[in-house]
Order: sequence, then structure tokens, then C-alpha cells
Amino acid sequence: MLDRLAEILAGGGGPGKPRGRLPEASDSFPEQWAWVTTGERENLVMVARQSGKSTGAALRASLRCLSRRDRRVLYTTLTLDNCEQLFLDPCLELLDRLEQPHRRRGRQVIFPNGSRIYCRSVDSLSAARKARGPNWDDVLVDEIQDLEDRAAQVLIEDVLGPTLFRRKGSISLLFTPPRAQKGWLWKEFSSGRWRLWNWAQAANPFLPAGEQDRWLAAHGLTWESPIARRELLGLWEPDTSNQVFDLDPIRNGYDELPGDLPANGWRYGLGGDIGWEHDDALVVLAWNIYDPQKRIFEVLYWRQQHQDIDQLYAKFKEIWQGHRPMLSVVLDQAGAGGQKVIATIENRFQRLGLPLTIEYKPANVPASVGIVNDNARTGRLLLRRDSPLWQDVPHVVWKADSNRQEIDKGTFDSHGLDGLRYGVWGVDNYLARAPRPEMTEEEKRRHRRSVMARRGGGQKW
Repeated sequence: MLDRLAEILAGGGGPGKPRGRLPEASDSFPEQWAWVTTGERENLVMVARQSGKSTGAALRASLRCLSRRDRRVLYTTLTLDNCEQLFLDPCLELLDRLEQPHRRRGRQVIFPNGSRIYCRSVDSLSAARKARGPNWDDVLVDEIQDLEDRAAQVLIEDVLGPTLFRRKGSISLLFTPPRAQKGWLWKEFSSGRWRLWNWAQAANPFLPAGEQDRWLAAHGLTWESPIARRELLGLWEPDTSNQVFDLDPIRNGYDELPGDLPANGWRYGLGGDIGWEHDDALVVLAWNIYDPQKRIFEVLYWRQQHQDIDQLYAKFKEIWQGHRPMLSVVLDQAGAGGQKVIATIENRFQRLGLPLTIEYKPANVPASVGIVNDNARTGRLLLRRDSPLWQDVPHVVWKADSNRQEIDKGTFDSHGLDGLRYGVWGVDNYLARAPRPEMTEEEKRRHRRSVMARRGGGQKW
């Protein structure tokens, strides 16, 4: 490590050689300084909250620019406010303390030796695609755990990755562990391709002593609480305390459809989420009218990005023809554009003389989640064990900082799971309002009126 630091510090010289002192170990602490001065080119910096992640980025960027001429360093985070407060302000304060000449122009820091630090915000897929720039010597991507999966992948693999080749640049992804062990970041974390830097909040000597224990006691938590292990210790461990769906891998998984039920008894329902930047996702559910357990089986999951109306209609028709009769279809209308897509599909089916009525998604998220969980707890809802949906469902959590019950969309591929939720809601409502064969006509009429009065929620029900 000392040899590597000496190499970095020896890199300056000639015109533009810095006149003040360079950052040194006394400006940092051992765990942070090891990452600040590393020569590793792919780094994951997974640390606790308030443990010096962003200030370490300011140290690293400053050291890189001061030690060599004509360096280009990029820092990104979710918002411009965070760029200013968490990175630029500490960076400028550090340079003033080091008595290093510099000037600020917009969200750039410019040095006499020609080096520059750039700051940008990236909070979405469209912003990720616009993040291209010059060839970089060092890239620092902060709070990447809060960036949607697809946006994070495009930003790192498609946009920033190729900009590191010419200068043999390095990249660091900075984050505090999220709740779910899923998604693109988890895949990269588990791959072994990155150098991992990890330390707890207690490693930061600049925090007041005793604050951790006081905070835990004030909130009724212990060091074994999932939030403490993530936020204070920087450990990426699964948190099931805020889980949305109550599905059990033994109770709610299946490998093959039951073969002892009559083939002519199968009925189908579909739930779907419509998008453009995010995937179109369609989930098909099946039940058998002769099944005494009245089970609901997930039998197909399809997803694809950037589908135009003709492509989506063709896939929809293919699925409909392979799963008849389809008695319940519930889709996310996704605003005015989505409503036009749904109306177009319905009209095309009507012109062909095919029966199809599409209902809009349920507006009440907790209620539709409750219907999924009611069917899950009774063992009626079954997902294929090899389905991507089954793999993702255990990692769906509620938002922790919301005043109302909202699903945390940043922790999983929500579109297929939204399709599952809409589909189960539609099938459950269809079955609930379907009278039993042994009922008299009067009993059937009373049953329908009772169900409609009790269930309200959808446009058809």
C-alpha cells in the first residue's frame, strides 16, 4: 500500500505541479484510505451509513487530480442537491484546507495542472443514457443501490464502461446495502469480479462516540436487527421483516400441473403490466373447475422491452389462443397511452369475433396484495419453482419511509410481479362471483348481488 501511495504521489511534476500539500492518511482513516489510494480498477465500496463513503470519494477524486496532470474524474449520484452537499462541498473544503489552488465552474472543479472533476446526477434510465462524456481516469458512482436495475446496468456496462478503456481508468460503485439480495447490483456483488471494500460505521473516527447505542435504544432495536446490520455494520443480509408477499417455497411452489384433473376443466386468467422503457410483462394463471382445492397455478410468464402495438397484440393473441377459455384479463392501463393500447387490442379481438374483455388494474395496492396473500396462506396460489417470478417474490418489500403502504419498486423487477398481482386479483374476483353449480337460480342471484356489494373494487366487479 505504501509503495502504491508513493507511486501516486510521485506522479506530478513540471508545469502545474501542486503548490499546497496533497491529501494524506491523517485526513482519513485506515479503512477509507485503503480504498482512496488503491490501484484496483473495479471497486465495490459497500459501507454503512455515515461511514465516510462520499467524503472518501472527495478525497479520492482530489488526490487523483492533484497527483497527475490532465486527469478526468467523474462523480455521479441521484440528485444535483446530493452532488453539491455530499461531494462538491466536502471536496472544495478539502482543497481549501490543503491550500491547493482550484476554481469552480458550474459543477466542475478545475485545477492548474489541467485536471478536472465533473459532477452529474443520474436518477433514471433516460439520464443514464445521457451520461456519456470524455474518456475518464476515475469514475465514482454513489448511491447506486437506489438506481433502478436497468438504469444501473446501462449506466455501468453500456455508457461508462467503454469510456475507461483509453486512459485505463478505474470505477468505484459506492452504496449502503439494500434490503433485498436481488437485481443487477446483487449479481455484480456475487460475481467476484469486483474488489470489495467494506467497513462499519464505527470505523469512522469523526463521528461522536455513543451515538449508535443511543439511536438503537431510542428505536427499540438491537445490533441483531436487520436495519442495524445494514445501516450501521454495512452487511448485506436479507431482511424479511417488511416482506410484502407471504409465499412459502414448500407450500406455494409446484413442478408440474396435476395430471388427475380432467383436461376440459382448465380455465385461464391473465394479468399484465404495460410499458415502454420498462418491460411489457404478461402472467397467465390457470385453475380447474373440477379441482376440489380450487388452486390457482402460474403457468406462463412473458416479458419484453420496447414492444410496439402490433408486436404486443401478436403476443397477446398467441397467449390467448394457447390458453382458452381465458375468463379474466386485468392490465395496467399505464395512463392515456396504456388505455389506447388496451382499447386497440380489444377492438382487434372484436373484429375477429373473439371474446375478450379487459379490466383495469385494482387501484388499492394493499387490498390486491391481501388477496394474493389470502390465496398464498391457504396454499391455493402456486408458482412454478423455475419461474423468475418465484425467485423474485420473496424479495418484495414495503417502502420503509412512506406514510402509506407502497411497494418499494427499487428492490425487484416489479413489472412481472405487478402482472401476477393483477392476475390473481382478477381470477380471485371471477371465482368469488361464480355461483356453485348446485345452487338454485334464486340462490345464484343472491350470491352475485352479495359478492358485488362486498367486493366493489374493480370496474367490472
